[in-house]
Amino acid sequence: MVAAKRTKLPNLKPSLRTISVRLPVAMIEDLKILANKRDVPYQSLLKVFLAERLEKERGRGGWGRPPLPSRL
Repeated sequence: MVAAKRTKLPNLKPSLRTISVRLPVAMIEDLKILANKRDVPYQSLLKVFLAERLEKERGRGGWGRPPLPSRL
């Protein structure tokens, strides 16, 4: 019997969904300032903030779901 060869897909990205969220202008401006200081796109920073909060909430409530991937 021949063993199957494992294939790596280095360019595979997690599936994403586009959403629309209404945020106060001041909140977006603050987010852009923070992102600029960290030299990252503001939407990426927002995803990090959301992922961190979700991880914290999951720890409290024990949602029974695995942790979010560290790569966004």
